Amino acid sequence: MSDELALLPGYLAAHLELTLVALGVGTALSVPAGILITRRRAFEAPLLGLASVIQTIPSLALLAMMVPALALASAWLEPRLGISLPAIGALPALVALTLYATLPILRNTVVGIAGVDPAVIEAARGVGMSGREQLLRVELPLALPSVHVQSLQPRAELAQGPVSRAEVLEPDQVVGARVAVEEPRLCGCRE
Repeated sequence: MSDELALLPGYLAAHLELTLVALGVGTALSVPAGILITRRRAFEAPLLGLASVIQTIPSLALLAMMVPALALASAWLEPRLGISLPAIGALPALVALTLYATLPILRNTVVGIAGVDPAVIEAARGVGMSGREQLLRVELPLALPSVHVQSLQPRAELAQGPVSRAEVLEPDQVVGARVAVEEPRLCGCRE
């Protein structure tokens, strides 16, 4: 039992690392897409629609879909670029978590930027700020609370389920399911 408990910090670190990297990648993709939507409304329906559809897919199904998708991608990339992608392991979990992170971050980026008071934007224009300066110095800082509080914190909490389900694809790589499987034995409930 002590050997298994000694492994727990490593599993926990891998679990948190996967969650944080997925949130980082999701944010890096969603914030620019949200900015694009606020600038070109034609992208709103397709991007938010796609993110919404992805959000409806159960996490285990999405993880299962990653296996053939990454295998096909690897089969296409390897002869052309010499890149081999693992179809099982942390990569499918990372891709799935990133996809799950996009909708709330994207939606709240759009809502946050659209919610900036027009008088503030007009004042920024009045002091001679370019469109880029308005975005970086006025709109994004004012939208940041909406993106952070309403997107990242809940995403970090909700990401724990799919990370745990990744254990199905790669045993001993993710802490969540390992704890769920081992808990009855560790507590002495079964032998």
